[in-house]
Amino acid sequence: MTSVSVANGGWMRSGESPRTLESKLEWPSSLTGHLQAELRAHFGEAWVRGYESLIPRMTNDEKDRPVVAAAIHAQVPIILTFDLRHFGREHLEPWGIRALHPQSFLIEIFRQEESVVKTKLEQQAADRRRSLRELLDILSATVPDFVAIVSARNLKKIKLISRTAADSSSLD
Repeated sequence: MTSVSVANGGWMRSGESPRTLESKLEWPSSLTGHLQAELRAHFGEAWVRGYESLIPRMTNDEKDRPVVAAAIHAQVPIILTFDLRHFGREHLEPWGIRALHPQSFLIEIFRQEESVVKTKLEQQAADRRRSLRELLDILSATVPDFVAIVSARNLKKIKLISRTAADSSSLD
C-alpha cells in the first residue's frame, strides 16, 4: 500500500480483480474482498473499467494480460509489480509502458520528491498507529533497499541536527 499511497498523484490505476488477487496472493475471497473495498474507498478514482476489449491484443503472460490492457486503457506509464518476468519490455514498450518493481518505484520517487515521500510515510505510519521506524521495519521485508535509503537519510539529518545543536550550544 505504500507504493499506492505515494503514487496517488493522479496517474496510478488499479487493474487487479478480486479473482486475480485471490489466485496470485492465495488469499481467501473474504480477505481479497476486503482489500478491494479498501482500495476502492481510498483510491476510487483509480479503478479502471472498459479495458476488456484490449486483452486479446496483449502478448505478455496470459494471466497478466488484463493488467497491461487496463494500463493501456487508463494511459498509465508504469505498472508496479513484484513479478517483472511477466511484464517484459518487448510486451510493454509498444504501448509506451514500463514495469517497475515497487522498490525501484519508491526509490525513484524518493530521489525526486523526498519530502513528499517522507510525509506520506509518516502519514501512513500515523494512520496505522505506528512510528515511522515500525513502518519501515515492516516495509523492509519487501522493499529493503528503499528502507535503507530512507533510514540513511533520516540518520544523516539527525546527525546534522545534533551537530548544529552542539555548535550553537558551544557559542553560548
